[in-house]
Amino acid sequence: MDKMTHTEVQEDEISIAELIQKAAKFLSRIKKEKRFIIYCLLITIPIGLLLAFGSTPQYSASMRIMPYRAASSGGNLGNLGGLAGMAGIKIPSRGAEETVQPEMYPDIAETLGFRISIAETPLYFTSLNDRISSVSYFSEYAEPSFADQVMRYTIGLPKLLLSFLLSEKELPAVQGEDPTPYLLKYNTNYLELISKVGESVTVETEQIENFSTVTSLKIEAVMPDPQAAAGLAKAAADQLMESVIKFEIRKIEDELAYLEEHHNNMKDRYFKAQESLAVFRDKTRNTTSSSIQSEMERLQNEFTMSYDLYRSARAELEQAKIKLNRDTPVFTILENVVVPNQAISPRKLRVLFLALFLGLFFGVAIIGAREFWEQIHLEGSPSKA
Repeated sequence: MDKMTHTEVQEDEISIAELIQKAAKFLSRIKKEKRFIIYCLLITIPIGLLLAFGSTPQYSASMRIMPYRAASSGGNLGNLGGLAGMAGIKIPSRGAEETVQPEMYPDIAETLGFRISIAETPLYFTSLNDRISSVSYFSEYAEPSFADQVMRYTIGLPKLLLSFLLSEKELPAVQGEDPTPYLLKYNTNYLELISKVGESVTVETEQIENFSTVTSLKIEAVMPDPQAAAGLAKAAADQLMESVIKFEIRKIEDELAYLEEHHNNMKDRYFKAQESLAVFRDKTRNTTSSSIQSEMERLQNEFTMSYDLYRSARAELEQAKIKLNRDTPVFTILENVVVPNQAISPRKLRVLFLALFLGLFFGVAIIGAREFWEQIHLEGSPSKA
């Protein structure tokens, strides 16, 4: 037993010694081939300088909001629910499945309609001293930087060739009257600009600390102009809130419009029945007969029925108004947008440090690969002999 333990210790000492020997040999080879590492640095450092000083500065602005909704059941309205019940108004409950959950807001921000809306919103650009839309800025004023051009035709060349090969031909213009004027049609260049603006905006959901059931939204925009970045973030937040509110109350507004029309019809019917009954009573004040009594009962029944219908229509209308006010989402601004003072990219020191690290890494890795390949070749040579 002691002999086996002693043998294992010796083997471990030998393996550690061999490892130290190989490491020393590898370091010695790195010193000998330091010129190769310098060549690698001469490739990565200029690229880092190009990216650090030749890229267009990008500015980020963000805004945080919190959606709030009233209680979803009539019982939670307290005294208001009891008073509504006494007036014959039933306050309906609304399930969570009928509402737009905050987790769905990022999906709304990715829709084409949302992106077009924010892309066409006029923004103030400091460099232009003017208010124009993001689409107009990127199509008429924004020019790719030297670094962007170099990256586009070097690293991005395969993607550029692939997009060219897979690009679809533009459909020919419709001659004469358009058979489908109700369908939206956009050209490829416009959609690319819309996509570029849309990708500059991100919407994320965040859980508020100590409130696991309360969700806030962070709307962030990145633009090459600080004022435009702040304006785009504000426009995206406003459009998101407007889209959610429209989606939530669209069905209720349609129902409310119908109930208002129905209420007005029942109101007119009630007033006409009331007027007809009053006129008939005045005409037959001093006259009594079976036919007059029968007509009086008919008008009285019509008046009673029209009043009941009018009262019911009024109750339904008030119920719909309460539902509209209750189900309209309210947004609280937690953090308002602020014009950024510093660009988020390029981070010059970080880019240069990364370029230095990559140059050293690739140089050492290639030398190590050569060392490994030569070792395998030497170990395989005796067997071939």
